[in-house]
Amino acid sequence: MKNKVIVIGKLFSNIDVNKGRQIEWDYAKVFAIFAMIFVHFLAFCTFSKIDYGYLEEYLFILTQSSAPIFMFAMGIGMVYTRHDSPNEFVVRGIKLLMLGLVINTMYFLLNYSAGVPLEYSLLSFLANDILQFAGITFIAVAIFKKLNLSHTQILLIAILLSLIVSYPPDITLQNMYLNQLLDNFIETVGQNIVSCFPFLNWFIIPAAGMLFGSDLIRCNDKDELYKLILRYTSITAIILFIVGFI
Repeated sequence: MKNKVIVIGKLFSNIDVNKGRQIEWDYAKVFAIFAMIFVHFLAFCTFSKIDYGYLEEYLFILTQSSAPIFMFAMGIGMVYTRHDSPNEFVVRGIKLLMLGLVINTMYFLLNYSAGVPLEYSLLSFLANDILQFAGITFIAVAIFKKLNLSHTQILLIAILLSLIVSYPPDITLQNMYLNQLLDNFIETVGQNIVSCFPFLNWFIIPAAGMLFGSDLIRCNDKDELYKLILRYTSITAIILFIVGFI
């Protein structure tokens, strides 16, 4: 045990020593982006057109991990970015929200042109997805930065928020458009609303990525760090894979 403590102590420096581009997390984001496209294709473009077999089902389950991977990598990127002031994070968040609005406009036009009634097509204009989540996350982290909170404190807040919103009764507002807007922050139900990535539920993942990034940037030996992590996560992954297969 003493030797393990010594090894772990040598892994990390008191200053930032691993400040270069983390290519493995660039690859993770590329995988996540393409996997998210694949998931949306299976979810929205194949109804009644293919007979789902085991291959498609397990590909769908596997690629559903793409959003958490993207969120975790986003948290790491928040630590490594050179544009890390609260104001720059707010601007980044607004840009992401606007990009999400552009995509939602296309989503709305496609639905309406396909014959979906206007009142329901408008829901797609207000829908939340990964870009809306990312935009809100950047703005929230900007506030936390302004308050000089540490990455550990941010993660503890994220855990608390996730616990608070995970157990109350289902929330449904009378107005379905307000319901859809609220869906950006907390999961709502009914009225054809789909909760993809409510901020208060999912913020825990980029917050964990930020805490990991704050250690990664001080790591003297990344290879040794990843080997240490894999000793435990690989066992967990095998168990989850077996349970998922069953």
